[in-house]
Amino acid sequence: MCYNKDVPRAKENLKNGLNPIKKIKKSLKKPLTNGTKCAIINTSKTGSSLKNRKELITMEKMTNVKALNYVLAKCELTDEVREKIEKMKVQFEKKNSAEKKPTANQVANQGIQSAILEGMEVGKLYTITEMLKEIPACAELTNQKVSALIRPLIGVSIERVEDKRKAYFRKIG
Repeated sequence: MCYNKDVPRAKENLKNGLNPIKKIKKSLKKPLTNGTKCAIINTSKTGSSLKNRKELITMEKMTNVKALNYVLAKCELTDEVREKIEKMKVQFEKKNSAEKKPTANQVANQGIQSAILEGMEVGKLYTITEMLKEIPACAELTNQKVSALIRPLIGVSIERVEDKRKAYFRKIG
């Protein structure tokens, strides 16, 4: 019968919470602002604790453009294949940076926003429900819809004022 003296030690380490895989899973942090995940991994030779030495590893999301750049840089390709991959890369870059026209719904919302601004008097305070009653463009809309239409205008052409936890809106001159 073969006896491995490391097996009992491995079981002890698992009982004491020194499982390196669990440490890696626990060290995964929330994604950063650009979608990058961050992990702190123990790189010490003893494996006893994370206090010995830590290493920060970032894992960036692999996009199609990055993958094609990698293939173009690292692989030996025939002229035909290289040309095809470069065309694909240009298409992905164009797709990601394209100026997109607004949808019909966005155009309609812009029209309603301008009608709301025209219906408001400069300096007068309005609640959302008062806007629904006084501005004809808002007559058939809901509170939530008017609130969503006004939100992007705050700071640009409308000022938001709170009085006793009630929101009022005022058109800026």
